Order: sequence, then C-alpha cells, then structure tokens
Amino acid sequence: MVRRAILARSRNHLLSRALADEDWVLWMDIDVIDYPADIVERLLAAGKDIVHPHCLVQRAGEERQTFDLNAWRDRGMLHMDDLRAEGDLVRLDAVGCTMLLVRADAHRDGLIFPAFLYGSRGPLIRDNRPFFPFGEGEIEAEGLGMMAHDMGYQCWGMPNLEILHYPG
Repeated sequence: MVRRAILARSRNHLLSRALADEDWVLWMDIDVIDYPADIVERLLAAGKDIVHPHCLVQRAGEERQTFDLNAWRDRGMLHMDDLRAEGDLVRLDAVGCTMLLVRADAHRDGLIFPAFLYGSRGPLIRDNRPFFPFGEGEIEAEGLGMMAHDMGYQCWGMPNLEILHYPG
C-alpha cells in the first residue's frame, strides 16, 4: 500500500505543477513498450472524459494476456479481456494507469489519484481486493475511478485497442 500511495502522491504532485491550459492529460507508464502510432487520436476519438486502452503483456513462450488488472467493472469481476465482445468502447468502474487519457477539466475539478483508500463499502468497490482485504475503498488509479464516479464522470475502456507492457 505504501508504494501505491507514493505513486499516487507523485502523480498528483506532477499534475499540480504541470497542468496549465491543456485540454487533456495523457498518463503513460515508462514501461509501456509498444502502442499504435495513432493511439492519442484513437483515444480522443472515443469522445469520453476518461478512457483507457487495453494493456497486454507477452512473456517468452506465452500468448499475450491482460496486464493492467486495475481496469475493471462489476466489483473487479470483469477485466478488459472479458469485455472485448461488448465492442470497442465499454464502461469501466475503475481504471489502471499504464496509459490513461483524462480530460484536463476533470483534474481541474478535483479528480486526483487518491494516496489513501477512497470510497466506502459501495456498489463499485471490489469484495476481494488483493492488497487491502480488510479496508474499504480503492487507492491510486482504481481510487481515481471511484472518485470520478462520485464526481459524475464515467470511466471507459477500449478493450480492442491494445498497448504492450514490458514483461519484467
């Protein structure tokens, strides 16, 4: 939990220092190693305030599989790979941050990456959380999803728009 809190604080600190008159903020982890050349255009074309591509990983001798398990719906029961059949744009309850496009005004409205467990035992919070089995709420990127919902924003995923994460 401490590591994720530090990451959330770092993202928020960067946001408070860097955001000026931009229309959008693209969050991208340094270990994303491949993505379509037109990724930004495709994310923008979705026309949503918060949108997340499907991040995969491929380890030696294995098929590609979903990497960013922080992007989910239905209390963490459905991840991007489970949502492919629903189409190119699907509703999410939480997002990851391997790559995430956020309308800058959502951040200006107060949307941050909580460095603490955000939310209570509500309809979107997972029952089985791998890092926080006894607390309530979500932290960092998943917490951003909960906060976005509380602020009236909806998170969206693009399960058929793939990016690739370093397998390490």
